[in-house]
Amino acid sequence: MPANTLGLNSLRVALFLVGLQSVAAEGQSPKPPVDAKPTLAMSPAVAVTRVDGLERYSPLPDATLTSADKLKVYFRPLHYKVETDPKNKSPYRAKFVEDGRIRRKGEKTILAKEDKLLEYETRFDVEDYRIYLVNTIGLETLTPGEYEFDITLRDLIDGQASASQTLAFRVVPIPGETAEKAKPAPEPETTKPAKVKKTKAGRTPKRAG
Repeated sequence: MPANTLGLNSLRVALFLVGLQSVAAEGQSPKPPVDAKPTLAMSPAVAVTRVDGLERYSPLPDATLTSADKLKVYFRPLHYKVETDPKNKSPYRAKFVEDGRIRRKGEKTILAKEDKLLEYETRFDVEDYRIYLVNTIGLETLTPGEYEFDITLRDLIDGQASASQTLAFRVVPIPGETAEKAKPAPEPETTKPAKVKKTKAGRTPKRAG
């Protein structure tokens, strides 16, 4: 039987305009050749308790929570392609699709998944924007144990270029939970899907200042 669909919500997506900065550091790696093209990447995903803006978040200690909690994940897409249309009032465009998977740590079997967890397209009027993504994941079907959340991000402007990463997290028993409820997770075919209402991703463009 197929793996169950995750209760995954992309709650907030925000864009921030940032000024170009020149950074010099001792022992900095040599610059790549001029013709080298950076490929799509992501900043390391972080389990957080809250997000207040670009790079302003509170990390979740030890990425540990109960099945009654929601796993909130923060990361930024990097080196994505920006499409330019000079005739448009907002001439720059970016477009992404994100997929998500949950597995037990170190195992290949997918316990839950969500294709197109996030479908996001935006236009902006200055090229140097930074985008951050925040996913919120329902964990109702997971029992105590070590898990991994696989993130795959695709850049639809850059011919389906993709990048992937994995975030490890731990589910612990709910205080007062009985031993029966805390037993190991069942096989994928007997796992019930989480019941989490889906919402569309939104954006709040803001200029740095």
